[in-house]
Amino acid sequence: MIGGQGLAGPGAGESWRSALGRIAVQPCALLALGNRFRGDDGVGPAVCRRLRGRCALPVLDGGTAPENLLGPLGRLAPRRVIMIDAADFRALPGTIGVFDPRELVHVGASTHACSLQLVARFLASVVGAEAFLLGIQPWRCAPGTRLSPACRRAVDAVVRALAALPG
Repeated sequence: MIGGQGLAGPGAGESWRSALGRIAVQPCALLALGNRFRGDDGVGPAVCRRLRGRCALPVLDGGTAPENLLGPLGRLAPRRVIMIDAADFRALPGTIGVFDPRELVHVGASTHACSLQLVARFLASVVGAEAFLLGIQPWRCAPGTRLSPACRRAVDAVVRALAALPG
């Protein structure tokens, strides 16, 4: 992890906000991932909905099939893509972390048709963009549940940070 919140070990020296500011250089795009009908797995779509019209960066909702947005992302020609998703990195629910593409193999994914690591490789080879993950540790990803209070607070923090990025 290159930036985290409340974590010991690698990445603890840099906050997720400063890591995000460092990697979100133009041209950059945001790719929200997750299933809004499965509790905390819906953090990506929740961030996407709340950012529309508030963020200088393009925001795309990849839902559970981010590979379907490789064409639109290619037309945007970003240098970097920040994927926003629920990710199990063995932290407290609602913890936010920013991960380097090489670390994605160690981060648990949720309900996607293909793995985050595979999406990152496609982004590199098809779009020519380096991928990063802004992950939020979920509490529950059960069908028919809503975002947990911890993940709602994390979504609020992520939306504030992304909306404040320069255009």
